[in-house]
Amino acid sequence: VVLCSALDGPALPQYETFREMLAWDCFVEHRVQSKALSRSGTLSDELGDVVARLSPIMERMGFTSPILPGKCCALYQRADAAMVASCAPEDDPGIHFFLLGGGDEASLRKVLGVLATGGLEVKMEESEFDASG
Repeated sequence: VVLCSALDGPALPQYETFREMLAWDCFVEHRVQSKALSRSGTLSDELGDVVARLSPIMERMGFTSPILPGKCCALYQRADAAMVASCAPEDDPGIHFFLLGGGDEASLRKVLGVLATGGLEVKMEESEFDASG
């Protein structure tokens, strides 16, 4: 477990492995945030394992993973979109934060719609950044 120091408290585990930490940080900066649009929110799985349900759905949509997904960290990419899903190791693996980047609103909504119809509960927040501005 890789620890991250909190400004006002004890160190908190953020990643299961050092490999996940490096991959997540690099992937978010160079693959997700480089897209024109992004959406963030949470994915929930009533069976308690978001990644187990998420990975086959993403594969069917043509996404690949640059690293083998763990219970707490998954990265997915294809030419027009990229997504990270993660939770802290001590958190419930049935709920993950996600960040999805893509070229246009329609493709982002399509990905999220497929996830919702695939058995995951999708709760979306407003875009936190726009790479064009």
